[in-house]
Amino acid sequence: MCGLFGLVRNSAATHPQRASTALTLLGRLAQERGLDASGLAFLRTQTSAPDAFDGEQCLAAKSDITLDGCRIVKRVGSFRRLWRPTLSHDLDRAAIVIGHTRWATQGSATRLSNAAPLLAGSIVGTHNGDIDAFDLRMRYGLPRSADQTDSQAIFEALAEADPLEVLRDLRGRAALAWADLDHPRHLYLARAALSPLAVATDDEGNLFWASNPGWLRTVAKQTFVRMNAPVMLPEGTWLVIRRAKTAVTISSCTSFIPTARARDVTARVATWVWRGFTTRDRLTDQAQIRHTIADDDPPRWLFSHAS
Repeated sequence: MCGLFGLVRNSAATHPQRASTALTLLGRLAQERGLDASGLAFLRTQTSAPDAFDGEQCLAAKSDITLDGCRIVKRVGSFRRLWRPTLSHDLDRAAIVIGHTRWATQGSATRLSNAAPLLAGSIVGTHNGDIDAFDLRMRYGLPRSADQTDSQAIFEALAEADPLEVLRDLRGRAALAWADLDHPRHLYLARAALSPLAVATDDEGNLFWASNPGWLRTVAKQTFVRMNAPVMLPEGTWLVIRRAKTAVTISSCTSFIPTARARDVTARVATWVWRGFTTRDRLTDQAQIRHTIADDDPPRWLFSHAS
């Protein structure tokens, strides 16, 4: 279980600092879903993927790296320990900001290379959930990786194959936010099985996302940002968000049937999936569950013992 949050800025917004304040508050709220590690990626509109860049090796060695048009900052520990005022300059000027707080499920909690945002080719992304990485690597012929996380396998697959095909092939829990440095005006959000994801826009046309819709409502209450009511993405939703010159738009919304495993639908896992949710938000989200169970995992009633 991890916390996803982020921002796509409207370049026509007149108060960019307000969106920055909202983003940092989202990071602090996201700590409820992970204190093992935290990270941010700041992307400008003019970016390009580096040539001959060993992303895994470099990110394993450094907690702060700048590519052409993208800066990734991460550390072991909470978002509160990660954030520092010197990051405000990049935050205020970033077209897209991708944030993550980690609760380790696969891979050491103390290894920096396991912290997100992760880099795979030109893909920079974050993941909340737990999937079968071995199955994904075998399906797409991905090389064996020194990385310990299932998340890295997802982004390596996204860098090599059609995203919708990859999303359909995931087995397990997954919500994703990623960007492609080759296409810097786009942000991609996807919800596969279970792992929640909510989106909202403010009155200046900025778009925010978060693992918990309650965080977005808190931002609206505690900052000067006037936020529309958050919308929970249904399972099996892939959004392509485009940052145009004067607006942020959803350029496509594609549906697919996600696949979970029997072990994903136990009452114990349900307490992780909807950690921090109000009862109303949890029940609303559970009412639109529509994943299938993997053939080699016997079906199990999702909420038979959930409170």
